[in-house]
Amino acid sequence: MKQNFYFSAGLFMLGLTVSSAAQTPVISSRAPARNALSAPATTAVSATLAQSLTASAAATLGVYSAKAGGKRKGSYSAADKTVTFNPASAFQAGETVLVTVPAALTKAAGAVYQFTTEVGGNGHAQNLVTTRSFVGPGCYSFATGDIDNDGDVDIVVVNQFSSYSNPLTLLLNGGDNKGTNTGVFSDGKAPALTFGAMSTALGDVDGDGDLDILLAVSSEVFVLRNGGDASGQAVGQFGTKLEGVTVGSTVRGLTLGDVDGDGDLDLVSADSNSSSLTVCLNGGDNTGSNTGRFVKKSTVTLPVVGNASGTPVSVVLADVDGDDDLD
Repeated sequence: MKQNFYFSAGLFMLGLTVSSAAQTPVISSRAPARNALSAPATTAVSATLAQSLTASAAATLGVYSAKAGGKRKGSYSAADKTVTFNPASAFQAGETVLVTVPAALTKAAGAVYQFTTEVGGNGHAQNLVTTRSFVGPGCYSFATGDIDNDGDVDIVVVNQFSSYSNPLTLLLNGGDNKGTNTGVFSDGKAPALTFGAMSTALGDVDGDGDLDILLAVSSEVFVLRNGGDASGQAVGQFGTKLEGVTVGSTVRGLTLGDVDGDGDLDLVSADSNSSSLTVCLNGGDNTGSNTGRFVKKSTVTLPVVGNASGTPVSVVLADVDGDDDLD
């Protein structure tokens, strides 16, 4: 695996490629465009490939919402070389949507790209607090997303102190799962944990149409499945069953994305004390098994450059060079 490092003012950009040869584009056009910043919330998603498609192959296209519902439900169609996905409900305003086109469609390497939906507003911030929720001392990380699939955005907060009554707090928008979308939050039912966490992320890691919770605890990352399993039922309720994978030392940041182009969400962690990034594949391979069980695949040690200590505290994924994979 070839690794390219780019560094500027405390920011590393890492490009991972399987070989030094240029990749042949497998998507000739797409809508919305790659890295679009203001796609309509009601947009359909389409991609035109190099060969004719069947309806059954079209259904392997994966569209993942970062805020609303995880892997989106909807209808698929194929017209000659173009596959189209029409989501059953609108995307959230301002969210990043991940589109993964697996090898079953491309007949080559899988392709992955992202776009962002449009937002309103005038850009003027107000120093106005309308609601307060106590989440305990040592609040270290939070994530936002519709964890109960009622159409509004909720908040998940993690606390680094295990001595607090519950290091995990679920704050439901409107206080319930009725989609009231008031922007006033109250406690949801969070499973009792006996440990604190340094970071959290939300994503549909098992492809059942709801957002699961990932927790970074020391050198491990744990998955709490929404509904307790991969059935897509009992949405918004989280059991106490934890499934974990060992990564680097002192995980400070987590992100999810399809790094191998197989149609499911993989995990990348920022390991502060070991000065590394760890890549864990969903299902342990690139077959698109979408099990939600992660297997450590590779570790990238970050170099020390200038005054930078090489101790990452955050990581993001994006296709910054336009080659249909996530950097």
